[in-house]
Amino acid sequence: MLEQRHNITNPANDDFTIQNQSQILQTAQATSQTLTILLVGVASISLVVGGIGTMNIMLVSVTERTREK
Repeated sequence: MLEQRHNITNPANDDFTIQNQSQILQTAQATSQTLTILLVGVASISLVVGGIGTMNIMLVSVTERTREK
């Protein structure tokens, strides 16, 4: 019916797409999984950077105290 209304004689030249709910659900799940992986990566990097910063501050504090004695 859509091909008739769009005056399309060859089905390979359709100017529309048809999707059902399961395809939309699969796309949403794939997007959600990608965003989850991205957020886990960013959180991991930020924890490593924060840990290195904390370690450096503690090292400087200990180094200053040992110099005083």
